[in-house]
Parts: sequence; structure tokens; C-alpha cells
Amino acid sequence: MIGDEVDLVAGELELVGRITVASNATFLATIGDVQVVYKPVTGERPLWDFPDGTLANRERAAYLVSEAFGWDVVPTTYLRDGPLGPGMVQVWREPDPEQDPIDIVPARAVPPEGWRAVFQGVDDDDQPLTLIHEDSPALRRMAVFDIVVNNADRKGGHVLPMPAGHRYGVDHGVTFHEEHKLRTVLWGWRGDALDPSERAGVERVLADLDGDLGQRLSALLSDDELAALATRCDRLLRRGTFPGPRGDMPAFPWPFF
Repeated sequence: MIGDEVDLVAGELELVGRITVASNATFLATIGDVQVVYKPVTGERPLWDFPDGTLANRERAAYLVSEAFGWDVVPTTYLRDGPLGPGMVQVWREPDPEQDPIDIVPARAVPPEGWRAVFQGVDDDDQPLTLIHEDSPALRRMAVFDIVVNNADRKGGHVLPMPAGHRYGVDHGVTFHEEHKLRTVLWGWRGDALDPSERAGVERVLADLDGDLGQRLSALLSDDELAALATRCDRLLRRGTFPGPRGDMPAFPWPFF
């Protein structure tokens, strides 16, 4: 329930319009007076490396893991029926247009404090550019979340800056693969040690995989994907540091935004 008034699962879902920049069929809709994003399973484009028709399940699973962390990284997300069939419904969060937690700036303009440089490149005039992201606790927690859920598509536009400094992450359809798939713009802390609160969050998720979280995820993910999730948590706790890119997978999503 939202505000003890709107039932996101049983309330009538009315389409408002299509979000055309999304790669899969994505709609703005309302349930009562609550704006939501609706992604029907029938609108999911087949992917070579993920089973067909599973992206909505992965979005719901990402929300459940976010809740287990206790960090409110993912907006409230449910599975339910809609005008175009079953799919994912997520509460709409309106970002603050005055904030840019992830940006591309001229290399000479990288702020000396409060930011992490991630990637160096050049523009069309061969002038050096740098991909940067803010060095904030909220974004660090999102990076930890992405490591655990094996997020294969953390673009800059998938980070929603909220007015009070909170950061929401959206678009988690390509997560939880049993193979390493981490592609993200949030590499700025690679090699840094997890702080105590971040370790505690991972420990909560790992412990709950043997309890309610594991039971709920078992209806959304395969046994191999669940086992890989536990392995990622355990590995992150044993190493105690933010990982860097590895393997043959591209380290960054494309485009960055």
C-alpha cells in the first residue's frame, strides 16, 4: 500500500503515455493518484544472454534485495496484471533536474573534491573528457547494491537524484545473471574498503537468503542465479573492497547515459 490508500497490486492501472526512450515497452501509468512505470512482459525485447520473459521478475527481485539492504535504493516495485498483460509496476520518482550526480566534463574541469573520475576519453575535437560521479554515501550504497545484484546496465540516466540527497536506481531488468555481467558507470571506488555500514548491508542480504528473502526470490530467479547471488555476497565480504572490472565483459554500459 502507498499512503495506506492506493493498492499497487489490485488498484486499477490506467495508461497515461509511453516512455519512448526505453529499450523495452515502458509506460507511464496511474493507480489511483499514484504515478507508476508499467513494463509489460509482452514488451520485453529478447536478449541473447538472459532468458526471454524474465526482466519483470528481475526488476521485482532487485526491489526485494534493496529492501533487504535497508537502503531504499529501488522504488517500490511489484508484479501485477495490466492493460497489456502481466508486468512490472514501479512507483514513479521525479528526479531533481538541478542535480547531476554523474556527468562528463572537460578533463581540466574535474572538481578537486567530492567527485570520482571514472573514465577518460576525447570529444569530436580531440579534447580530453572525463566521466565523473559524485563521492557520496548514497551513491556508494548503490554501487554496492549493483555488485550484489550483478547489474549489467547501470547507466547515468538510471540514477535518479532526489532533492534531499537520496539516490534511487531504476531499470534493473538485466540483473542476477549467474555469470559476471557487471557494467556500470560507478567504478570510482574500485579498490576502496567497504565501510562498516556497507558490510552490514551485505551481511543482512546474505543472511536473509536463508530466510524470507530467499523464499521470495526463488519464485523469481533460477536456482543457479540464487546460488550466484549468495556467492557474490560472500566474495564481497571476504575481499572487503569494491571490485574493479574483470573478465571479457565490457566494464561500462553504452551509451553512458
